[in-house]
Amino acid sequence: MKTRDIVWFFIIVGIVIGAIWVVQNPNYPIQPGLDLQGGLQVLLEADVPEETEVTAEQMETARQIISSRVNGLGVSEPLVQAGGDRRIVIELPGLQDQQQAIALVQETALLEFVDSGANPLPEGLCLRTTENNGRPSACETEDAVIEELPVFETVLTGAMLADANVETDPSRRFYVSFTLTEEGGQIFGEHTSQNQGQFLTIVLDKRVVSSPQIQATITRQGTITGDFTIEEAQRLALQLRFGSLPIPLRVEGTRQVGATFRRAIH
Repeated sequence: MKTRDIVWFFIIVGIVIGAIWVVQNPNYPIQPGLDLQGGLQVLLEADVPEETEVTAEQMETARQIISSRVNGLGVSEPLVQAGGDRRIVIELPGLQDQQQAIALVQETALLEFVDSGANPLPEGLCLRTTENNGRPSACETEDAVIEELPVFETVLTGAMLADANVETDPSRRFYVSFTLTEEGGQIFGEHTSQNQGQFLTIVLDKRVVSSPQIQATITRQGTITGDFTIEEAQRLALQLRFGSLPIPLRVEGTRQVGATFRRAIH
């Protein structure tokens, strides 16, 4: 028998053995993609004016951050890829909670620690901060945009966050614990030591999350408390852990993909 014939013989034997094994092990967890098991396809687009330049670096950074966030959801074999100069296409096979996924990938997740002085600020309040030079924020109403509103000083942003995790207190309420970088810890420590008794408001995407009073010097570790569900706390921790998006994104479209082919072969 020629060498080439021997090689082909073993290839065919290998294929036959593999086919027999698959038939005898129907529960082996082969991971089907979006076309086989269905799921959600999301199209994101940079939410900035047409005349505003969006660089390839910004879009690639946004793609990488979204990919990390999606992987944190535990979705099997998600796909996150560029869809042009200003777009990102996401495929989430077998996803159940669509709203959670859309919120997770779309939100900028800009975390700010804001000096609100002697006054706590109500949860949900939309702020203007020095982080974007006091410009109106996306969460403001149309009427509020034209008003002269106070601008709060940003002490620190999530860029100096090293880690974030979900924890529970003795009352079984959920909160997010965080660890700052060494540089962030120095800034945080200096501010909290000089402003005890004042309020340091925690702001996410320009909305107040909580407004705790400074009662001690805090350096590298702290907590974000609020009336969180487990899903909200997990989403916040994921957003903070994997960073803020360099540009805002909006959902341009979504498409539910049915598992048509998979249904046909079962």
